[in-house]
Amino acid sequence: MKSNINIYILTILIIFFTVSSCKKEEESERLHDKWTEKLADINISRANASSFVIGGYSYIVSGWGEDYKKDLLQYNPEKDTIEQKANFQGYTREDAASCVVGLNAYIISGSYYIPETNIDTLLSDVWMYDSDKNVWTQLDNFPGIARKGAVAFELNNKIYFGLGQNVDSVLNDFWIFDPISKSWLRQTYFSGDARSDAIAFTINGKAYIGTGVGKNNETLDDFWEYDPEANTWVEKTNFAGGSRKGAVCFVLDSKGFVGTGYHKGELYRDLWVYDPITNKWTQKEDFGGSKIMNAFSFVINGKGYVGGGYLNYNIWEYTP
Repeated sequence: MKSNINIYILTILIIFFTVSSCKKEEESERLHDKWTEKLADINISRANASSFVIGGYSYIVSGWGEDYKKDLLQYNPEKDTIEQKANFQGYTREDAASCVVGLNAYIISGSYYIPETNIDTLLSDVWMYDSDKNVWTQLDNFPGIARKGAVAFELNNKIYFGLGQNVDSVLNDFWIFDPISKSWLRQTYFSGDARSDAIAFTINGKAYIGTGVGKNNETLDDFWEYDPEANTWVEKTNFAGGSRKGAVCFVLDSKGFVGTGYHKGELYRDLWVYDPITNKWTQKEDFGGSKIMNAFSFVINGKGYVGGGYLNYNIWEYTP
């Protein structure tokens, strides 16, 4: 009888210490999963801006705050400072797509608001920013339909550009831009629903696209992987945070982070991480600022950054 009691007590102790150990490991991981407010004294409030990273600096351009923006801001994460660079030379705009190849950044399409007519004019122009010379150069227009809310990403030193919204419908076409020949090539259509305001990122030579707003203004939660070698789209596990548009995304340690955004009158500040190997989503620490949508995001030196957007006036740093 005593032997059975001793075995029972030993079993309980093993379970207790195992659970305690697991909790301590989880708590230890969460200590590094945190948000830190940056640039608290500088108002960079703007929604639907474009951002890109070159040489350890982030650049923020266009967007809408109290008015439409043409300034180009360079953010130094080490000094936590903003420096003004050469103003964008195209129309003021929001909802443009941005992408970097080498030391050059590209701004494509977007929406230009004309106050006199109260009309949004959709754009198809393409601009290249030379970070060495701090100069903007206009390239030939994108040959497809003018649009806003498109996505752009780099694979194999080429820019993939697609989706978005034109005057009366959402789009699901995709194109490839070659920065060397400065030519466009029509690509395979996106296999999911047409949409705008989606998220897009790349991991280990593959691209991932999800969420956004589709037909009839319905927000989406599906998630897709693109293989450029096979030129195919494969549907993956739906975004675990639910349907939304205007979310942010960034990549750390070969995993994709997605969060914030908007759905049916509600703003979000949650953050989720996607592991391409397991095809699973895991919730992380909520964004450190207020609930937002249409913010900008980027990664520098192993840390994620989110800034701007509606109701947010600064930049926040994420440490995984």
